[in-house]
Amino acid sequence: MAEPTLRSASRRRLLLAAAALLAGCGFRPRGMAGLGAPTVQINNVARGSPLGQTISRRLAGSETQWVDPPQQADIRLDVLSYREERDILTLTKAGKVQEYLIRARLNFRVLDKEGKEVIPPTELVAERDYSYDDNQITARAQEEALLYADMRQQLVDQMFLMVGRTLANRK
Repeated sequence: MAEPTLRSASRRRLLLAAAALLAGCGFRPRGMAGLGAPTVQINNVARGSPLGQTISRRLAGSETQWVDPPQQADIRLDVLSYREERDILTLTKAGKVQEYLIRARLNFRVLDKEGKEVIPPTELVAERDYSYDDNQITARAQEEALLYADMRQQLVDQMFLMVGRTLANRK
């Protein structure tokens, strides 16, 4: 019976030693991939806006920094437009809304330091549909807000992947 306890104690010591070695050598998880450039200037998006906050959170986990003076930026990301839309998807027999289709559209382009177009104007679209009930108006409004936030995150992730791949292929 003493043998399994001895083995588990040895394993714990071995794992603890491995963790100490990794921590000592400066190992840390990679985090999210950035845009493939150390610095980026992002135009037409306020940092405090919902889209700006989503971009800031995405950049916070990467090696890319959002800078304001264009002279310091390696690339320039121009957000040409961002729109959130809502359309009626289905109606009940009584003519009341039963389902909505919500959509988020992000149009952007990317320029390099010299002002040459790296990615031409591109539109990304995300769509979701959800059921609607007049008796649960507050819950539906919260659900719609969460769906829009999820779509914003999806569009920013797609944009970052597209920019990162394009810049990697240019090198």
